[in-house]
Amino acid sequence: MFAKKNRATPPDKINTIIGQGTICKGNIQGEGCTRIDGEFEGDISSKGDVIIDRNGHVTAEIKAQSITIAGKYEGNIEANKNLTVKKTGIAHGKFKIKGALVVDEGAIITGNLEMELDTIKSGTAESEAPLPDSLKVKPYKASESDFDSEVASETEETTEQPMEQTG
Repeated sequence: MFAKKNRATPPDKINTIIGQGTICKGNIQGEGCTRIDGEFEGDISSKGDVIIDRNGHVTAEIKAQSITIAGKYEGNIEANKNLTVKKTGIAHGKFKIKGALVVDEGAIITGNLEMELDTIKSGTAESEAPLPDSLKVKPYKASESDFDSEVASETEETTEQPMEQTG
């Protein structure tokens, strides 16, 4: 009549929250999503996602599906899927990613990066699949407006002066 049902926690359901103003040290092991708005130091191992909100400050080793950093992070990350660093995020450490790396404009990320792409080898004809557009590097062509006009005028002045010959 009152039998317990064995239900797995969906990996996208937030079931662990460390709230703003909370300081926590230790280890977290979970099935669902972990969100950190406060401070955390230790290890996190999750079968779901980990979100470090803009007020979060984390020093930890994290192993999870996808990890989003909008606050401050330092440590080692192992993401089975994606790592996203939002524009308010600062991340420093060693990052091992099996999916995509998404870094928003304004975000700061430093350290070592190792990406594992199982089906995409090099984007050449020999690879199993061509590189998707998200992984291709697009060339940037500089224009005159990219340079400071003062620097440009100094360059023009120096190129127009005759060279002095010696000997």
